[in-house]
Amino acid sequence: MAFKIYAGFCTLIVTVFFALFVWSNFTVQSLPGSEEMTLRSVYGRYKADEYPKRGDAFLQVATTLGLRSKAVPVLRAEVLKYLGQPDYLQGTLDAGELLYSYYPSGETDQWEAYVSMRQGKLMEVGFNSAGVNDRSGYQPYRGEATPNQHLQPTRR
Repeated sequence: MAFKIYAGFCTLIVTVFFALFVWSNFTVQSLPGSEEMTLRSVYGRYKADEYPKRGDAFLQVATTLGLRSKAVPVLRAEVLKYLGQPDYLQGTLDAGELLYSYYPSGETDQWEAYVSMRQGKLMEVGFNSAGVNDRSGYQPYRGEATPNQHLQPTRR
């Protein structure tokens, strides 16, 4: 009798595990392109409510951009479009870390978003309190010259 109860219990456990496996691997996770719509939405809120400051809305844009990079490649131009120019840079824009300072609500300290780039693509976004970070390998970001800068008219 105990063996039948044990066999029934094991069968139940295996069935539940199998059902969860099938459900998690074969159900629709999200619609293609939905991460882009989400990014545009949070970016619109950031531009309307907070820009040019960096606070909670900026944090939401950076987080969403990091999540988007897990679904599709996010190129350097897109990172700069949504996050703007970084405050500090280690390496290059295509192969390095970009550092963005921001001030989340409810915090008295400055925080920093670290954006890791490899081969011109966003690899990872991380966040830390600025007080625990070592910026010794970082340089202030000075920006890039615009293309065809020498062709732009000068004002007199």
